Amino acid sequence: MKIAYDGSSFSGSQRQPNARTVEGEVTRAAREIGILGDEEWFQLGSRTDAGVSALGNVGALDTAFDPEALVPAINSQTEDAWIYGAAAVADAFNPRHAKGRWYRYLIPSEAVNPRLAGEAVQLFVGERDFTHFSKYDDTADRSPLRTVHMVTLKPAGDMLAVDVMGESFLWQMVRRIAGAIAMVGTGNATAVQVKEALANPKGYNGPVFPPLPPEGLMLMDVEFDLKFQPEPLPERFQRASLQARLKSRFYEELDRRITEA
Repeated sequence: MKIAYDGSSFSGSQRQPNARTVEGEVTRAAREIGILGDEEWFQLGSRTDAGVSALGNVGALDTAFDPEALVPAINSQTEDAWIYGAAAVADAFNPRHAKGRWYRYLIPSEAVNPRLAGEAVQLFVGERDFTHFSKYDDTADRSPLRTVHMVTLKPAGDMLAVDVMGESFLWQMVRRIAGAIAMVGTGNATAVQVKEALANPKGYNGPVFPPLPPEGLMLMDVEFDLKFQPEPLPERFQRASLQARLKSRFYEELDRRITEA
């Protein structure tokens, strides 16, 4: 199922004890109406931190519930999360095994020089060591090497949109990439320093590239070889969208996504 959610309403996407999360919210709704049993759950294809929104995350569950009634039934019980497409998949389907992921970070354009910021954009494309551009733990059994397929920087109203596409990402990686681009654009770092941090992570001693706040990040899409049947959203979404339009770009983007579908 294609799912969108307002990250400001959740303590992240992954199930946690004593915290409201996206997986927990959908699982709760599905259990209340008999779509899932007590030992079954809903799993998302991409994990997002607290405050991070999604327009096109993908979630999966196993159920014998009527396929045509499935999405409307879940949407009738959820708050701050909406399913807007569904597809039948094989039993072996794993939502974590996506072909690619697309994130967008919206940076306030004030004080950022787009020409300077643009000098850092293409440095992140290709296979790189993201030790200095993620919350990387070298004691964990996980490589800091990741392949980024595309990074773009473009105007988005009074914001600058940093779009990052790749197969998989490290923790805080996109927020730190966007932060580094913003630092170069404000003169607090140089493209040469970004290049050095990527090329020589062990010997790098330049400025730190902290993550930008999670509220500016949106998971735009998670890619699979699937065709999702569009589903209408409930009237509650339309009311929430109007009430929150000035608060969050998420609702504007979701309005556009649903209209295009």
